[in-house]
Amino acid sequence: MSAYNSRPMCSSAFLFFAADSACLVMQFGDFLNVYPTYLQRRFLISSSVGSSFISPTVAIIFEDGYNELNRWLDKFFIEFLSFKSFDQLKQFEEHDEQDPSIMVESLIEQFTSEFNHNMKMIEGTTESSSNILDYLIQNKFMNRNWTNKANIPGCTSMNEVSSHLNKITECLINIDVKKKLLVELHEHSKILSNLDNQNQNTEAESKMKSLIKKFWKIQIFVYEHAEELKAQKHIYQLYRDLENERIWTHEKLLLADNTYIGRSLFAVNQLIRQHRLLIKEVANRTNRMEIEIQDADHIITKFQSTFEVVIDDYCKTTQQSKVRPSEKTITIQTDDNYIQIELSTDIGVKYKIPRKILIDLHMLLIELRHDLKNLVDRMSKRTERLNIGFQCFTHLGEFAELRSWLQECEDMLLLESRASRDTITAKTELKKHAHIEFRVNTLLANCVCDFNHKSLKLINEFLGRKEKYKNQLDLIKTNENLEKVVEQLSGMQAEKWTAQSQLSQSILRDENMNKAKQNSFENLINRRKLRSQIKQIRKRIQVIQSIQRIMDRQYANLLDVCVQKRQRLEEILSLSIVYEEVSELKSWLNQQITIASSTYTGRSLNECVRIINRFVHFGENLLGESFTSFVEVELHSFDPISTVYTMNITDQFVHTSGLASERAARVMNMCRCLIRTKHSDSPRIAFWQDIISETWADLRELICSRVKLLISAAHRFIFIIRCSETLKLVQEKSDQLSQSIGKDVQAICKQLSLLSAFEQDVQALEPLWNPRRAFRPAWDSSAGCTCISELMFTLGLEPSTIRLKRNCVIHSATDVYKTHLRRIRLKRGIALYRWITNLDSLFNWIQQCQKELERIEMDIWNMNPPQSTVIKKSNHM
Repeated sequence: MSAYNSRPMCSSAFLFFAADSACLVMQFGDFLNVYPTYLQRRFLISSSVGSSFISPTVAIIFEDGYNELNRWLDKFFIEFLSFKSFDQLKQFEEHDEQDPSIMVESLIEQFTSEFNHNMKMIEGTTESSSNILDYLIQNKFMNRNWTNKANIPGCTSMNEVSSHLNKITECLINIDVKKKLLVELHEHSKILSNLDNQNQNTEAESKMKSLIKKFWKIQIFVYEHAEELKAQKHIYQLYRDLENERIWTHEKLLLADNTYIGRSLFAVNQLIRQHRLLIKEVANRTNRMEIEIQDADHIITKFQSTFEVVIDDYCKTTQQSKVRPSEKTITIQTDDNYIQIELSTDIGVKYKIPRKILIDLHMLLIELRHDLKNLVDRMSKRTERLNIGFQCFTHLGEFAELRSWLQECEDMLLLESRASRDTITAKTELKKHAHIEFRVNTLLANCVCDFNHKSLKLINEFLGRKEKYKNQLDLIKTNENLEKVVEQLSGMQAEKWTAQSQLSQSILRDENMNKAKQNSFENLINRRKLRSQIKQIRKRIQVIQSIQRIMDRQYANLLDVCVQKRQRLEEILSLSIVYEEVSELKSWLNQQITIASSTYTGRSLNECVRIINRFVHFGENLLGESFTSFVEVELHSFDPISTVYTMNITDQFVHTSGLASERAARVMNMCRCLIRTKHSDSPRIAFWQDIISETWADLRELICSRVKLLISAAHRFIFIIRCSETLKLVQEKSDQLSQSIGKDVQAICKQLSLLSAFEQDVQALEPLWNPRRAFRPAWDSSAGCTCISELMFTLGLEPSTIRLKRNCVIHSATDVYKTHLRRIRLKRGIALYRWITNLDSLFNWIQQCQKELERIEMDIWNMNPPQSTVIKKSNHM
């Protein structure tokens, strides 16, 4: 702010007359730089002093400010020209001896002559400098009617453009700062316009207009240079952004070219997530790149003719460099690349750009599009590869899960069951197995079927890809064969070419050879890739087929295990049922054996007959055989000797079917059926069958023995009863005989006749007490028992009891058989009576005989006890 170094002195002189403003005078210069409205405040203060002192002071301040701002504009313009190294600046150096301000004015007029149209537009709208200043402050008419040529040469790098643009930005900032001073000077000009001095007012207004016009032209000039640099920077920035995008695209191409798909489902899921993030990132980045590509396309489309010329020149230069490789074409090519191409922005600003950056931008755009296309293709291939990997690993996961499920079911089936405990447990285990088998036949079968369908689907997809790759491989081979034919034809045509065209044709042939080599190399790489992919597909198909075979084999094994387990459970169930039947039948037979093995025969004939009736009913129910005829024959072998006991046994029998025989036959039939069906426990079942057969045979034998025992017991009771009755009858007969001898001969004869009748009765009762005659039917039916002692021993009876009862009867009969002595005695009595007739001698003899008879009777009495005693002894036996 050196333009205002003289202002504080004038201001202090003015404010000295205004009183107590000394400190404001010392700080006026600083306030002028900091606060633009300070002049207005000073004007208010000075207006209070008087108009007589304002006019010279304001004129001095305005003049100083005008001179300083004018000098600053000249200096700024010269520095700006030196900064840009314009060729016109040399004219200023050549005329350095002239007035610099005149030279600057001429340069400003020369460089900004094309901006006069804007000034005419502004002057046409208004003649006031205040309105012109408002347009200047608001930057109106700034983007209209730029110059028809570029003022700045194209920069060769982004750094150069950035450094120039930064400096011009600083210049624009300085211009914006100086606008404030211009506004202050305009305020002074307004103050001077209100004064009475018309000449001074006109001079200030003209100076202000010229200063505003100069400021306006310099500002437009700097703004135009800034726009040119911004346009250049935009192209360089666009090129840099596209180059960065291409680098980023190459990085993503490396990621998309990755053929690793992981070693597990988790890894492939992670890779799929990463790939999806990559796709999302590429999509977002592609949207941003599309904006940049559209911008570059806009530039290329708008200036297509320029780019076509540039590209054609570039191609010609490249061919010349190939035709003449010995010449130094690099320098020429470099100089050609740095030729300045003039372009224009959307707002009409002309700017220059090197030819190389345009060619690089165009080629970079083509390569970027090609890279983006390759990126999309490789990402799609990567997606397809990851999807294949995901399908394969998912298939493997399903295979492992389904295989573990099948193995779990198989382990569950092979687990040792508790079905052998009892029938209820066997039925429960069979129900559980039915549920498992239902799950195996429905759910697992559906899962295996779905797995096989997925396997077939994958195999078909892989076969389709394999056919596709084979077709591509055949197409590559066909193209190679066509290229070989084309090369042969071109070789044949090359022989017909003239010498003049050999040079150009050799160049074209070299290019074709290079293209052919490149194509052959690419075809070789593609063939290797296709063959490797076909090989991988073939391996995947083999793996899927092997997995499918393993799954089918494991499921078939599971079905076999299910069938075997069901058969085994059914065998265990049938075995348990048979075992329960056998156990129950055996225990029941043992109970019947316990009942049949009883040796109790009763205490009397009536009780024995009741036992026989019950046991016969018991035996018929068990065996299903009738014992009636046998029992009737045995029991009716002895005719009843009295009407006291009536043996009506036949009416008490009940004929029923054999329960034990049916149960035994049913159990035996079950055992035979299981043995016939080749049960795994057939030996055990046969052992049970033998046990039942033996037990049943023992029961039959025991029942028959028990029946015979009871019949023998009945025979014993009948024999004892008959013996008792015979003894009683004999005793009654013996009691009917008189113990004394009659007193006369007639009485004795009568006694003798009675004795003869008694002897005849005893002879008639002899079959009742004779054992050989009494037990003859028993001997015939006992199958080999020839004596009563053996029969009694077989029946478990003591022979002494029967023998004692028999001896009693025999002794009684023997005593009866000794009646011949009584006969003799009676005869002697007759003789005695005859002899006593005479006298006492016979009487004495009779008394003696009577005594003798009494003695004999006493002996008989002693030998034959009373009948009640004999019956008690027999019952006790």
